[in-house]
Formats: sequence, C-alpha cells, structure tokens
Amino acid sequence: RQSEQFTSRSGSEACQPGPQQSDAGQQQQPEGQQGSAAPPAIPLKIVLSPQRPRTVISFENRVFTSDGPGSRPVLTMWQHTEGARVGKGLFQEYNLPNGRKCYMYYNSGNVMDEAEVPPVWPPARPTTVPLALQQSMPLAQVLDIMSRPPGSAPPFVPWKPVPRLVPLPGSHTLTVSRPEQLDAAAYGRLRPDNLQLAITAQAIMKSQTTVTEETVAVQLAEEREPWALPSSIFKARVKESDARAFYDGGATVDKMFERDWQRACGKEKFTSMLARENKGNAAGKSDKQAMQDVHDMLKKHYQAFYSVFVYYAAGGNDPYHMPLNAYSSLLDDAGIPDPESLSCKRSDCDTIFIVCNFQPDKNSPDVAVNDEHALMRFEFMEAVVRLALAKYGKGQATDDLGIAVELLFERNLLPRLPPMAMLVSNDFRTERLYTEEVDLLFKQHQVWVWVCVRASMLSCLAWH
Repeated sequence: RQSEQFTSRSGSEACQPGPQQSDAGQQQQPEGQQGSAAPPAIPLKIVLSPQRPRTVISFENRVFTSDGPGSRPVLTMWQHTEGARVGKGLFQEYNLPNGRKCYMYYNSGNVMDEAEVPPVWPPARPTTVPLALQQSMPLAQVLDIMSRPPGSAPPFVPWKPVPRLVPLPGSHTLTVSRPEQLDAAAYGRLRPDNLQLAITAQAIMKSQTTVTEETVAVQLAEEREPWALPSSIFKARVKESDARAFYDGGATVDKMFERDWQRACGKEKFTSMLARENKGNAAGKSDKQAMQDVHDMLKKHYQAFYSVFVYYAAGGNDPYHMPLNAYSSLLDDAGIPDPESLSCKRSDCDTIFIVCNFQPDKNSPDVAVNDEHALMRFEFMEAVVRLALAKYGKGQATDDLGIAVELLFERNLLPRLPPMAMLVSNDFRTERLYTEEVDLLFKQHQVWVWVCVRASMLSCLAWH
C-alpha cells in the first residue's frame, strides 16, 4: 500500500484545494484567541490504492513521460459544511482526526508511468569487413531504454545482454584444408582445388511457321422441339402399365396392396395364426377387428413396404422374389433378431421364412411362378406380420396385433434400413429415368431395351 502525509497543500501537487476549499490540516482558532499562534497541522495519511505492480501512485519527484495537464495525479480536498447538500450523494464523507468532515476528489491522471519507446531504426549497413563479420548483435536503443526504468536514480547500470554464439558443428561439411581439426580456425578454410570448367556446345535450330487463313462455314444447330415425355421412348407406358400413366398413382398403389392382402389372407395358416394371437388381447377385440387393424397398419406403411421388398429382392436373380440371403440381410440391417428374446431369435426368424414360403396346394397355378426358395411380395407381407408378433407381440411390448406391426415399422424398418431401401419409384423416374439424356441413350439401343422390357412384362403377367 502507498500512503502520503497531507496538510493543506503538499509540495508535489498531491492536494490542490478548490475555490471554496478549507484547510483540512489546520484547526480554526476559537473566538477570543484571535492573534495567537495557530496550532500545528494535524498529520493526515491517505491510502490511495492497494499495492499492485501497476497501480501504485506516489507523489515523490518522479520522472514523468508527459508534462500534459492530465499526466500528474491530483488530490483535491475541501471541508464539508453542515447542512450543505451540494455534495450529498456525489462524494463520500471522511472524518478527519480533528472531528471535522471533508470531501476528497482524486484525479489519478496517468495511472502508470511508462517509458515511450520510439520505433527503432535498423543499424546502418556495414561499410568495412570487420563490421560485416562481427560476432555479436549491435545494441539496440530500446535495450538501453528498458535498462533504465523511469524514476530510478543514477548511476545507471544498463543491461546489455550479449547473445551466445551457436556451438560449432561436430564435423566438417565442406572440403577444408585440415579436416582433422575441429576448432573455430579450421572452419571456413577451404582446400584450394583446381577448378575444371567444361564447355558444351548445343546447336540452336530455328524453325519457320507458315500461317494460312481459311474461311470455314459452320452449320448452325438444327432447331427442334423441346423434349417431352409423350414423344420419348417411355410413351408406351401409358398404354401398357397398370397405372395407364407415366407414374404410379395412389389408386394403383392401393390396388397393389389389396391384391397382396387378399393373397396373404387366402392362406389358412396365416388367418388362423392371427386368430390364435388375438386371444391374448386384453381389450377383447374380435378376430375380424384385429385383422382389420393389421390391414390398416400395413396399408399405412405400404409404400415403405414395397420399396424395401424391391430393394432387397433386386439383390437376387429375380426382382419378384426375395431369397433367403436377401431376407437375412434385411433382418441384420433392421436389427430384428434378438438372442435374448424367447420367440425372435435368428432360428425363429428362419422358421418364419420357411412357414411363409410353404405352398399347401401344389396344383395351384401360382406354383409355376412362385419360387419355393424365395418370398413373393404377399409372402413377404405375411413374414412382416409374423416378425412383428414374434418381436413385440405376445405381451412383450403389446398384446394388440395392429400395434405390434406399427412398432416393427417405427423401431426397425423405417429408422435402421439404408436410404436406398426407402426410395420411391416415382422419385427415381422423375430425377433419373425421365430425362432427355437417358431417352437418347435408350433410343440408340432400342432393340435391346425392348427385349428386356418384354421379358420383364411376360414374367410379371405370369406372376399375376
């Protein structure tokens, strides 16, 4: 902490009374004692600030870097008159040792005394060889200023650090006269070898170029009508597809679903399984209502169901059948098998594949197009229902058949399968297939394209 003694005015401008400043260090003489000697001044100690490296203020004769009006700290003190309200709330009152009250205003000026260091110009360019080969750095002016802090008393002992030279290398990298010596004198003494200069001659060939200007007529591109779907190679889809349009509409998708549901319910084992699982329903729903709930949940997610079937069936040899390998990949991607489950282990999922692929009537016309080792779309629908009941039904998560199907879609199929498995056919047609570039490419190979399309259509008609 830094403190100073103040009387009415210090010798270093520590306290400057204002126009109405009273003497804080002198006591007024009582009445009847006029002309007598004034009592001695009462010493007063004022703590300006706690002692910190950059906030200590002293009022000694220090070296200031600036003589401006705001560079020196000033403390103004005046007596408080009882009843006066001018300074009330603006300044803090202080009680003097003589019992009087006073106000003090401290103008700190420059809180820190810092030496202004001007920009240092680089040393002059050496004019002699010794100056150019000097082994020490020139002493800059800034080091001399920093070695003499402001306010310090002489004699000054400047701090002039001498940089250390780098150590000598442990071996010679150049061809020197004395390679066995490693002292400072041995470095730089190169061996006087005879230089051999080789002069090669190369012939410079000049070539002459002749520029001929010729007028070439460029044919303008033929103007043709803008590309449109009705004039493309895809125009036959309007007449031959089930949708009778370039895209599959909502009515076509609903017709596909109802066809798959009808064929799935045509299997007695599937309907009897639903009736058996519905007996554990605590709400007492009828079998008809339970099947309707399953119907509604499958129809709600039928677009995702159809995209998943097409994605995994395309990995096999037949796009209309899902083999066992693709079925197993689907189970792994969706995270359906659970080794801790009582009815949804890997072996249980494989049993569901076998049960759904079973054909009770070997004489049915569907046997010709239904592969016994792969799932068709309606069989895959039955497998989805059986997987939902095995993982979430039977009281594990719910006893409602429709809710079990909803849980399988919400927790396994929709969030875990890759994005390509959820691709909508109409989006693929818009973004990739129905373009002018694809149309021109297909027209170049039109014969091969129509052979593939006809073969696919015959397979589809046989399946229906």
